[in-house]
Amino acid sequence: MKARYALLGLGLLLFCGSMVVWGKRLFVQPDDAGRVEAPAVPPVPEAEAEREAVEDVIEEVEAPVLMSRPVQETAVRIEEADAVLSEGSALSENPDYRGGNGTILTYAESDWVRKIIRKCEMDVTIGGMLNDEGHTVYESIARKNAVGLLQDGDRVSLLQQCTLEYLQEPKSEYGSERGDLWYKLRLADGSDGWICTNDEYLYSMVPYYGNSYELLGTVHSGGKTWTVRKLEQTLSVFEALNIRDKPGLDGSVLYTIRPGESDPVQTNVHVTAVTEEEDTVDGMTDRWVRVSYGDCEGWVFGGYTSAERGGPKYFIPEQLIAFDLGDLP
Repeated sequence: MKARYALLGLGLLLFCGSMVVWGKRLFVQPDDAGRVEAPAVPPVPEAEAEREAVEDVIEEVEAPVLMSRPVQETAVRIEEADAVLSEGSALSENPDYRGGNGTILTYAESDWVRKIIRKCEMDVTIGGMLNDEGHTVYESIARKNAVGLLQDGDRVSLLQQCTLEYLQEPKSEYGSERGDLWYKLRLADGSDGWICTNDEYLYSMVPYYGNSYELLGTVHSGGKTWTVRKLEQTLSVFEALNIRDKPGLDGSVLYTIRPGESDPVQTNVHVTAVTEEEDTVDGMTDRWVRVSYGDCEGWVFGGYTSAERGGPKYFIPEQLIAFDLGDLP
């Protein structure tokens, strides 16, 4: 029993001692000069963690946004391609654009980058389809020296188009090259500059990419001469449609697509070419389109096809440019 009381007394003594210590922290007495020293308050772990998290977020926001390809590195690689050009780089192919838009003006290629500058002369009105980055006008395609900022509604004159393909970077899951799409333009004050409208991947909707819309030749059918242009895209068919051996109703029927019967309700056909000229069939005016479907390749009237997406029905370069920069509704 005595031992129990002794232990109890010792516990009480320790408790009182701790209360004195905490009392000194909580009830601070002034010194001889009347000054009060604030007690040191230990940090609360939860509050400290929250403060550090906030500081991390602030640091992340305030940090400069780095481009996937630093400006300096891009400039060096472009100069590398230009050096190859000065040594006599030659085109492996010379697409025919009749000297008009799409004609290649400059070609340069190194192990790292392929640069192609084409003639692209047209007037456009800047609109909401152009991304924010595309509104910045640079002195060169190396993103050096921003010299202007476009506003929606500005009317500008395009002069050239430039594609930069980064040959050493991974392709997209669909096999598209990583690259940039640039346009040289003339502003209202007469100065020239460059805008970048795409810095991700180059694919079939990039105007003139892969020599899209180059002249393939002519076809004579039904007393008409049809000018044939290269075009790669997909269109859909929802009603019976004949595939013919030539453009025009005089062409022989090779196969009839019957959506919902012998073919899918939405039958997708791969487009390989299109006519410059339009035709009127069943009150509809449209172009003739060369398509590949299964083992059959031939011509269909475009009025019975549709594009199940936004933007122009056909990937005709001038229409794509007007749409991408915001001019085409």
